[in-house]
Amino acid sequence: MIHILTYTFSADYLAERARHRMDHFNHLKPYIRRGELLLGGATESKTPEGVLIFTKLSKKDIVACVKSDPYVINEVVKSYCIVEWNVVVGSLIDQSIVNKK
Repeated sequence: MIHILTYTFSADYLAERARHRMDHFNHLKPYIRRGELLLGGATESKTPEGVLIFTKLSKKDIVACVKSDPYVINEVVKSYCIVEWNVVVGSLIDQSIVNKK
């Protein structure tokens, strides 16, 4: 199962982010090493959001990750949302599932 974690940032997140960015990255490194965090970054929009794509983890595990994230602890993130994503096509999944007759 794949989960999408979306962070809604505080109004002054650019200034706040700078102070905690390296701690945030260091917090995520173990998830990357274990292959649990596939992608992450901020959207380019009027109200940017952070988006992280997880695999191999339960929603409970992702909540634990969020609650210990320096961005959350230091209120760079004002809210978050975790949703399950039922991926059915794409180059990153087993295409034999899609091609079954």
